[in-house]
Amino acid sequence: MGHGDTVEAHGQRALAAIQPNHTGTTMARGEGSWVWDPEGRKYLDLVSGIATLNLGHGRPEVLAAAQAQMHTLAHGGGAFLDQPVYAFAERLAGITPDGIDSILFSATGSGANESALHMARVATGRDDIVSFRGSFHGRTEAALAASVSRAEFRTKILATDVTVAPFPHVEAPGEEPDDLADRALAELDEIHETECLPEEVAAYVVEPVQGLGGCFPAGERFLSGLRERADRYGILLLFDEVQTGMGRTGAWFAAERYGVTPDALTSAKALGSGFPISALATRHELVESLQKSGHGSTFAASPVACAAGQAAIDVVEREGILERVWASGEVVLARLDAIASEHESLRRARGLGYMLALACRDREAAVAIAEGCIDRGVLVTHSGMHADTVRLIPPLTISDEELDFGLGVVEEAAAAADAAP
Repeated sequence: MGHGDTVEAHGQRALAAIQPNHTGTTMARGEGSWVWDPEGRKYLDLVSGIATLNLGHGRPEVLAAAQAQMHTLAHGGGAFLDQPVYAFAERLAGITPDGIDSILFSATGSGANESALHMARVATGRDDIVSFRGSFHGRTEAALAASVSRAEFRTKILATDVTVAPFPHVEAPGEEPDDLADRALAELDEIHETECLPEEVAAYVVEPVQGLGGCFPAGERFLSGLRERADRYGILLLFDEVQTGMGRTGAWFAAERYGVTPDALTSAKALGSGFPISALATRHELVESLQKSGHGSTFAASPVACAAGQAAIDVVEREGILERVWASGEVVLARLDAIASEHESLRRARGLGYMLALACRDREAAVAIAEGCIDRGVLVTHSGMHADTVRLIPPLTISDEELDFGLGVVEEAAAAADAAP
């Protein structure tokens, strides 16, 4: 039975067809780096809940912390605060870049980005936002208006006061990232002269590594250029670290890898290690510009998610996971580059840490490789602005043996795609 048959056999008529299912599979349980479908077939999970399960499925310490909290206090709904939210805010402020020490919790990545954009407009008294081609910031209105990875996401969305600027997408072998960064920054300067006065811009909002857009690293030169322009014009620099945060790139946040400190960053996905929670992390004076009750969400700062998030931070620190991902990510990227150079269906590899991708010849090749991997027992997704990219987002705790198996399957699927008519 193929993975498509599994979905058909176990689907429910009541579930809307639009419900996200990026791999086209149905799973019954998960443990570590593996998941099992209802028939008991085992798959290596190189998706990790789209970078949510950084510690894999069913991490015992996370489950124990969540279960203990559920027996004590499961929910407050904003009617009152609780000890876990204070404790988690302190832990999170301790791992964010220097000066980023005030935490405002939400329930989703979209919610955190909405808070960041709202805060930027209130704090600066300006309305305009600059986002970057290929970005994705969420599915609520302001976040979606700033998303430019696919046109269909923007249907009926009014992108008022949002200007789109170039991003340094390294596409072809031989392209120099610094040259592309300089070109993108020069075009941003031209946009400020012809389309969008910098004195009217509240914020630049950027992903340090674009996720849905195809795992494109922004690069230090580009982000440093944004930092310099933000300082020059009084613009806030916002990093969307919803996907890059909590160790995905080999540092707590990608800002650290680039040595560029934003005015604010957002975090979600892996923040609660599988439990829904997100955060806007910024300077105290910026978030205080929002009026009391100017932000709210019934499920923000769930004490259960806060307890799970604290346990996850403990695991990462105790096991030296950041250091492993920092070093291993370079090795895996080199192997993916070698695989890409040997197969006609592939063009190049890119990424940072364990946020990796293979750029394919075209959309058809990406679909064929992704489906080929799943048929061989490895879950991957295809994405990118042109849907021509295979994304690899393994758990940070994946073993070397598991990773070697997964990459071997990717190579087999690429070889099959080469031979396809």
